[in-house]
Amino acid sequence: TMIHASSWGNLSPAAAPDTEHAPIKAPGHHATLMTAIVAAAAFLAAVDRAQRSGLGEHVDFSALGAAAKVCETSPAGATFQGTDASRAGVRSLMPWGIYQCRDGLLQFICVEDAQWNNLVKLMGSPEWATMEVFADAAGRRQNADLLQLYLSEWMATQSAAELFLVGQEHRLCMAPVYRMDQLVQDRQLQGRGFFVTDP
Repeated sequence: TMIHASSWGNLSPAAAPDTEHAPIKAPGHHATLMTAIVAAAAFLAAVDRAQRSGLGEHVDFSALGAAAKVCETSPAGATFQGTDASRAGVRSLMPWGIYQCRDGLLQFICVEDAQWNNLVKLMGSPEWATMEVFADAAGRRQNADLLQLYLSEWMATQSAAELFLVGQEHRLCMAPVYRMDQLVQDRQLQGRGFFVTDP
């Protein structure tokens, strides 16, 4: 209820090819988790102010308002520019998506030109990656279909697990898309003792 009442749901899934289908939400209690984080931040700010000033604080918190903040700049755009946000359209950044590797799925987003250049080096500077149409963010966005074709072919030959690690060394935003059985095997979570077995 909170996700859809805040307009968050109406923007999901982002970059959808059309709006013929009804809005959807990701499974789980994302609104509850998000609003809890915002509430905790508001509470901590009140505690900090009370400790500094010696005066108590009344926190008037709106879960719906916190959920609406997830819409980022959309409310401001509607208010000041008269633009109505939509989930339709293309992604503003390319490449950006989930790719099939030979041993699983990998999520990847390339925000900056420096990251694109690092990716090209990581791939061994294939001829297609040095094409003029991919030289800047605007070109990659305008030629997204062609870029996705080339990049998907390359990703399919790679190991998601290995690419995740080497990607970090190249300052690339990559992460494996885990199934639940794979999550249990994550070395980082195991090293932190995240999973506990109750005897």
